[in-house]
Amino acid sequence: MLHADKVNRTVLFPFGFHRLGNDSVVAISATGDYTFLSQVELLALIESPDSLALERRAELQSKFFLRGQSSTGSSQLLLSRIITKKETVTGGASLHILVPTLQCEHSCQYCQVSRSLDATGYSMTPKQVTAACKTIFQSPAKTLTIEFQGGDPLIRFDLIQQAIEQALEINETEQRNLRFVITSTLHQLTPDICDYLKKYNVYLSTSLDGPASTIGIDQIQSVIPMNEPWMESPWRVGSWATTPSQR
Repeated sequence: MLHADKVNRTVLFPFGFHRLGNDSVVAISATGDYTFLSQVELLALIESPDSLALERRAELQSKFFLRGQSSTGSSQLLLSRIITKKETVTGGASLHILVPTLQCEHSCQYCQVSRSLDATGYSMTPKQVTAACKTIFQSPAKTLTIEFQGGDPLIRFDLIQQAIEQALEINETEQRNLRFVITSTLHQLTPDICDYLKKYNVYLSTSLDGPASTIGIDQIQSVIPMNEPWMESPWRVGSWATTPSQR
């Protein structure tokens, strides 16, 4: 690890580097941010960082390679980033993903899921769900997020219900902060499912796929009919748009 001479106006944070060739290195800061440098830039960074171009210095400062001598806040921010980075090591994993099924009614070309809705072997068993719930609480994290992915996990809503209710039962003793998220196409939603999700404060995450011209408020309302009585606010839905290029 390298340190700057404190007489420089710019102070260097510790960092490491690895040579990629005769005139190229990848430098990695204490936060895990990285940048590619030429041999000349590496020497300048070590010996006289103020001689680097302004844009380069700004990039290196944003990635915690250096700071201004009077910018003490940068050191505090660096410490915060390092603590956050190592939080899962000291505090335990907080995000746990369950895949109730790999099955889905859609056939998006970028996805690996199975459309064999009648086939076996693509879903968890109730016994596996129970084991997964017990394993999640082995983490010492105070907040546990259980996210259901797939496939479309709503195809096996029975397994989602089992996992939620077993997690809540275990939590009567564990007393953690629990958060449930379902990543789904939302096409399996029914009034009964929505009532259940609302009861247990479950978040929904979905993607709106297609050309940019077709993704607008009309499509959103066609996927999520907000005017339905069972979709009354407050409702927690997160979404992102996927716009594959046309071939």
